[in-house]
Amino acid sequence: MVYFKTARHSSMPVQTLQFMKEGKDMKKLMALALALVMVLSLAACGQKENPDANQPQVGEESTPEKIAFALSTCGAADTPLDAGCQKWAELLNQTGLFDVTVYNNSQLGNVVDVLDRLIDGDVIAEAVSASDIADPLNIPDLKATMAPFLFDSIDDINTLTQSDWFAALADQAASQGVKIVAANLINGERYFITKKPVAEPADMKGMKIRVPNNTNYINTFTAFGCAPTPMAVTEVYTSLQTSVVDGLEHPLPDCLANGYYEIAKYISNQDYLKEMNMFAVSKTLWDQCTEEQQKALVDCAYQATAYEQEYYLSAKETAINALKDAGVEFYDIDVEAYRQAAEEYWNISTEFTPGLRDTLYGILSK
Repeated sequence: MVYFKTARHSSMPVQTLQFMKEGKDMKKLMALALALVMVLSLAACGQKENPDANQPQVGEESTPEKIAFALSTCGAADTPLDAGCQKWAELLNQTGLFDVTVYNNSQLGNVVDVLDRLIDGDVIAEAVSASDIADPLNIPDLKATMAPFLFDSIDDINTLTQSDWFAALADQAASQGVKIVAANLINGERYFITKKPVAEPADMKGMKIRVPNNTNYINTFTAFGCAPTPMAVTEVYTSLQTSVVDGLEHPLPDCLANGYYEIAKYISNQDYLKEMNMFAVSKTLWDQCTEEQQKALVDCAYQATAYEQEYYLSAKETAINALKDAGVEFYDIDVEAYRQAAEEYWNISTEFTPGLRDTLYGILSK
């Protein structure tokens, strides 16, 4: 056996010394482990007393989670309705609170299909007319905001949509899943665009005029004496080509963008309707938003509608000049005769609250 001599001249086996050395190492490891447990315990206690720096402190608010949603419009690219949607999305995305993508030209489906999804609770938004919303939600009086010859100016739209009367209708819509964020978006003034002039209501007799698929337009053109033919805007061009319809009513910038003038070359100088549209979101989307996000939705929407109204006025003048250059014939209509015919609209729409016409005319001081 090999011995190792210590300083005291004693001798121990090498194995014994090795065992002692390993025992000291083990004690060191145990001491380190114990120290680590103590450090972690202190840290844990400290976290209970001192909130993490990334958590909101007293008096501070956390940044709300960004909400992503699609914004649908039937408007073709660069039309006023599309421009308004693009502006709303741009402003919302700049807040850092939303991630909004615009789908124009009915990419997500026609107005009615997208509205059905919105009502069913999809996290989605749409630029949609008052009369489109009125039918599925069964709010008849909302249709009347698009009665023929109701508005004399775009400012009238702003007046009506800021009234207590309209606020009550918006509350009804919200209770059924549709939150109206801003109601003074416009799809433009709507003109007669036909294959032959319709200077007075009698000229419409027997004609098939394409209208949006809701009762407001159907009742209007029934009052004018023609055969209103509901269809999606994406079907109009082919229907004009094949004489399924003899004309339509439409804003001039959209007529230019969609090429309807290539077939229907007669356009009235006077509009019969200043169409009120709105930014609407599903109640599901609205309820997911914080108060800060809800405020941003509204504030940005009204900035976008102000922008879109100005955009429309410029686009209309551009469209008139371009349509004239393309050989379209503009002609005058007998406005008074059409106004008289439009009175039948109020009789056809039997669902209206009694005296509704007078109520609206009173709000507008007509």
